[in-house]
Amino acid sequence: IEPFSDSLHIDVMDGHFVPNLSFGAPVIRCLETKLPLICHLMVSNPEDRIQEFVDAKADTIVFHIEASKNPQALI
Repeated sequence: IEPFSDSLHIDVMDGHFVPNLSFGAPVIRCLETKLPLICHLMVSNPEDRIQEFVDAKADTIVFHIEASKNPQALI
């Protein structure tokens, strides 16, 4: 998809904040692409998960403000 896109948006779902479950940082870490990775965390307590997505080389991390205990600190 690289020739057809400017970035790769990845929805991460934990089965708690939203009822669906998807993959997490270990799978994202294995992606081979030159596209910027936008990780959309649809998870409870995203502050507990930010570092693993930073370590997985996410270029942008998006989270739901209502899922965080202190969204300003998280930003």
